[in-house]
Amino acid sequence: MAANNLTSANAWKLPYQPITATSDGSGTQSAFMYAGKIVVDINNLASGEIVTVSTPIAIEVIDCYAVVKESGGVANKTVTLKNGTDAISTALSVAATDGLISRTTKIFDTKANFGVGEDDMKLVSSAHAAGDFYVVISYTKQFSVDGA
Repeated sequence: MAANNLTSANAWKLPYQPITATSDGSGTQSAFMYAGKIVVDINNLASGEIVTVSTPIAIEVIDCYAVVKESGGVANKTVTLKNGTDAISTALSVAATDGLISRTTKIFDTKANFGVGEDDMKLVSSAHAAGDFYVVISYTKQFSVDGA
């Protein structure tokens, strides 16, 4: 395993916290939380499949965007960030353009809150062929003022 230093391929992950990302399909997914962002590395996400991301801390989503990997785009494919079944973002295009960056045009803030240890954050694929891309989710930490 390569060392996590500034010259390694994993330097973009410093300092990072791996978090759980699972797929209901055959693709292997991973996610990292760092510096107010969750980066989900999505591979081979097929038609209608869902990636579930666990949140180890209480957060509120404030933005998200997708970046298509080289040769990973699929014509007309989109992915939507959801809280359970409720959309948080507009559909993000992960079309057949390498390096395409697609930012949500709206965050539905009443759906954007996640508690500690929840498995309700979902990335839901549209009904198209499998694709490879990153989704970057920006968040702010929720602070409890109970008893303060």
